[in-house]
Amino acid sequence: MAGVLALLAGGLASAAAPSSALVPQAEQTWETGVVRYIVDGDTVTVDIQSAADPQFIAPSSPSARSYCAERVNADGSMPADDGDLDRCRIRLIGIQAPEKAGASGGSAGEQCRSSLATAALASVLPLGTTVQLRSLSVRSVEDDYSGGRLARSVYYQDATGNWVDAGRAVMASGHAMWFPHSVGDEEKPEYAHNLEYRRLVDSAAAAGRGLWSPGYCGPSTRAPVRTWIVSDPIGSDAGNEFVVVLNDGEVALDISGWTVRDSSLTTFTVPAGTVLAPHGHIRVHSGSGAPRTPLPEDFYFGGPDNMFANFTPADNYFYGDGAYVYDTQPGYAYGNLQAWYHYPCDPSACTDPLIGKVVIDSVQYDPPGSDTAAGEYVEFRNTTTTPIALGGYAFARRGSQYPFPPTTTIAAGGTLRLSMGVGTDTATTLNLGRTASLLANSGDQVTLARLDHAPVDCRAWGSFTCAALPVSGPLVIPGTDPTPPPAPEPATPTASADQATAKPGMPSSVRVKAKKRRLVVRWAAPAPDGAAEVTKYRARVLLRAKKKLKPRARCTVKAPGMKCRTKKLVKRRTYVVKVQARNAAGYGAPARVQLRLK
Repeated sequence: MAGVLALLAGGLASAAAPSSALVPQAEQTWETGVVRYIVDGDTVTVDIQSAADPQFIAPSSPSARSYCAERVNADGSMPADDGDLDRCRIRLIGIQAPEKAGASGGSAGEQCRSSLATAALASVLPLGTTVQLRSLSVRSVEDDYSGGRLARSVYYQDATGNWVDAGRAVMASGHAMWFPHSVGDEEKPEYAHNLEYRRLVDSAAAAGRGLWSPGYCGPSTRAPVRTWIVSDPIGSDAGNEFVVVLNDGEVALDISGWTVRDSSLTTFTVPAGTVLAPHGHIRVHSGSGAPRTPLPEDFYFGGPDNMFANFTPADNYFYGDGAYVYDTQPGYAYGNLQAWYHYPCDPSACTDPLIGKVVIDSVQYDPPGSDTAAGEYVEFRNTTTTPIALGGYAFARRGSQYPFPPTTTIAAGGTLRLSMGVGTDTATTLNLGRTASLLANSGDQVTLARLDHAPVDCRAWGSFTCAALPVSGPLVIPGTDPTPPPAPEPATPTASADQATAKPGMPSSVRVKAKKRRLVVRWAAPAPDGAAEVTKYRARVLLRAKKKLKPRARCTVKAPGMKCRTKKLVKRRTYVVKVQARNAAGYGAPARVQLRLK
């Protein structure tokens, strides 16, 4: 039977995509020392007096990389001249300050007010200040630039003797961009400050402090420009991620020489002669390609194919990225910040004004006859009496995003159909452009969401659910009475309060063996089973790419089975294998193993 889900329009009271219970792991103090020099707003040099792993930060072997101007003795002791390691290079975790002129990895000219960012850091770290250097991993580094730097949070003591994070001062004053890291970052899996720093930068932006001030680098007014990121497109991310820059005004806007960048050092300079018509836009893609292809509005960063991390709420920690659009100002590599976009939304404020105003009206996931992309569709409805613009929103399936074209509008009281197939777009019908069917008959989930993951509406069927995403009305089949389903019978208690079921612990003794490009994964049962029988195990294989982990294979095994074999993978890549156990309370925390497939 064709599966058309018709949905009554009701109200969606509240929704949140990222979990609000994101508790970061505490950093540890690995080194102590005194401040020697403030390089810029996110880098200092420190004379290290004590270190947990001195042979790592300043190895005695002259052929090994040292992060200091001196090396330890062969026995690991400090140099005899003054008992410390001089001028160790420290990169503050989680912040990205403007670069000085000629800085490694930066630009020939000074980036907007880098001197003020330097001064903000120097105000809390005067030369000679005693500091603690903290991180989650003692081996977190940044090796791309400046000969390599230790990645650390730098703590100093305030007047009351409390240890205070120096990075907070730079972020709170608005002199740096948000630069989060993920668990999958090979060099620096440092996520402890991601959410804290995001809130500081959002507060600075709302108040117009520092970089977020319209006239920070010279006289100008903020143009009617909006920007957003498509970080997790449906299908392959490689070369398909992009940043949109939209002229939201009624007058043409010349953006020649403007800069579009991410939170790292990947930048794009808009070519001379680029003028955005009213409500016109450009798209700047990850990777490389010919300018203005395949469409006149398309450009390319010319950097990595995968620039933007994919946020997954199930990972239970907060991370993401940002995009920034700067104009031109004399004397600077780029000027005032005209527009910016961060994702995901702050879990404490992850709501959207379109909730209840635009709803998923119907989903055709099982068209009559053979399933084809052309027969599958999702239909959205505007429940209000005014037109609603959908630029910056997306149709999402299990997290992957199809962004609506920037000028998409649903008429007052009207509908918009998104076909999964190929066709010509109109005012009331868009086409995803697939040749193969997308929506699974057995079960799937689709959502309408802002591109920073703030949900608007959700539909799910089969084994999938909308979980914490309330839907806009009850589910009915067209042609039948929209009567509500019978109320469920009260659950029968099966255990006392002190024996309540919890999720199981991590599977133990995870072993991974590569065989003919496939991975054979074995494990043992978790020690804590959550006071309930483990019924299933799940193994996921993720490709470690720049700044993100990308799913590549998965398998599910019913207990008591404790072995699975993946599909063929690409050689000479690094993979992370996560294995989870499941009981009646759900999947527990994953055990992780990393390996490189030769």
